[in-house]
Amino acid sequence: MLILQGEHFSMRKFGFVILCLVFCFNSSNFSKNTEQSLSFHPDSTYKELALSIDSVLSNKNLGSTQLSIAIYSLNEHKFIYEKNPDLPLKPASLTKLLTSFATYSLVSDTFNLRTQIYTDDNNIDDGIVNGNLYILGGGDCLMKLADLDELVQQIENLGIKKITGDIIADGRLYNGDNNRFAYSGDNDEVEPVAPISALTLEQNRFRIFVNSRVTSQSPKIQIIPNAGNVQVVSNVKIYAPAPAKKKSSKKKTKKSSSNFKIYEQNYGDRIPLDVALLSTYRNRISAHSKLKDDGTQIIYLSGTMPKNKNLGIQEFILSPNMSFASVFRNRLISNGINVSGKFDKVSKSTVIDYPNMKKIAEFARPLNELIKQMNKNSDNYLAENLFKFNGAIACKDTATVVSAKRLYDSIYSSIVKPEQLPILNDGSGLSRRNRASAYLLVNMLAKASQSKIFSSYVASLSIAGVDGTLAKRLRGTTAENNLMGKTGTHRDVSGLAGYIHNLDGEIYLFAYIFNGPNVGLYKNLENELSLILSNHTKYKLNEKPSN
Repeated sequence: MLILQGEHFSMRKFGFVILCLVFCFNSSNFSKNTEQSLSFHPDSTYKELALSIDSVLSNKNLGSTQLSIAIYSLNEHKFIYEKNPDLPLKPASLTKLLTSFATYSLVSDTFNLRTQIYTDDNNIDDGIVNGNLYILGGGDCLMKLADLDELVQQIENLGIKKITGDIIADGRLYNGDNNRFAYSGDNDEVEPVAPISALTLEQNRFRIFVNSRVTSQSPKIQIIPNAGNVQVVSNVKIYAPAPAKKKSSKKKTKKSSSNFKIYEQNYGDRIPLDVALLSTYRNRISAHSKLKDDGTQIIYLSGTMPKNKNLGIQEFILSPNMSFASVFRNRLISNGINVSGKFDKVSKSTVIDYPNMKKIAEFARPLNELIKQMNKNSDNYLAENLFKFNGAIACKDTATVVSAKRLYDSIYSSIVKPEQLPILNDGSGLSRRNRASAYLLVNMLAKASQSKIFSSYVASLSIAGVDGTLAKRLRGTTAENNLMGKTGTHRDVSGLAGYIHNLDGEIYLFAYIFNGPNVGLYKNLENELSLILSNHTKYKLNEKPSN
């Protein structure tokens, strides 16, 4: 087995704030007729730690469970506990640790994702663009309407009042299929993910608002963002609600009349940010789409809703480039800029000489912002965008997905042996065919701790009892505000990996992966194992009778 031979451990490399490495005891917990002293027992306490872990695991019903566990002392530069460390298992969202580390290895933590606006008119001093505007996508999958408005403001600040040509979107940074299920090669989808694209707006989701406060039998429909390549066909029927029951004398909490159906992410532990919008009527309206060859998306709505209600539903943006160009054109016009041309997307074979064109606007988003949101909240959509981004920037193959896989092999072959390399078919861990071991993850975490990107990397992880997918776990324990890690969940997978320090300030790198039928049990096990680490100390209390 490989053992990491990293550079000398330095506490400055860590986001952990350790004010003191001296272990203090409260003398009031012991009898007054004894004297206490501390002795240092590193080897024996490691053995006791291992025995404690084995005891916890043996007391659980794990007969049908496959597991891989590895724990490494960063101070001592050695593994202190291993159980099937090389066993490749389904890692679920622990995959995101590998995806984000690959991204940082590729472009560093100071990189910005840029969305740029170019024109083929090099003379705009007259306030007129006599030509086209080109939107060049750089992989910013967090773009919102407000960000588009910032781009529009930059164009306005140049004094531009008119654009005679078209608004054209260029999202060719990523090639191949934009559907995660398709490019993963999986047999079961597990969970749908919005199309992955280098030009993304509102995470490639339309919000469709349906209002039955109308005099007709058809509801009023509003779609955000408002894209010209989208048509909505509604078969939603309005019905009169049943007569109100006699009011009770008991005071009731007023319910909101505005409800919204969302695509919930069930796998990957993501925190449902829109939970307040969930509706009791959520199953009464449904949507499905068809995409025409010309980029027009037709959204069909069906179902029923009561009179005088506001409901909503989300639908994926199936033609991201066309929709982005259309929405941007609309924002330009709404801000007083005359646009004579139409909206369109660049064809695959079109050659555009951007270096010799004039850049008139740019929106730059720090990569750290994306990775932090992805790891803390375990966001599958962001992870898949990074997967494609890694492949596109690495240029290890003409196909983006193949390039990403080759990048991962090249990065992780410097950390583990060839037979220990991960098998990754996507960036989020939704693929049930992904494989990784606890040993690989711990070695990767150790490699990260030796690199310049470590402060950014560790800052992207959830903090136990504080935020992200660990916000409600390990509260009121020594692991709270201590353990920094990444969770992983499928219906038959649970995992946890990250960094934690013990009572002496010693840093442990750990990874637990469980594959089996009892995810709830595995989560509890992860907590118990983490508490063994956070409560560990190499010091023992010696008691001597007083004279």
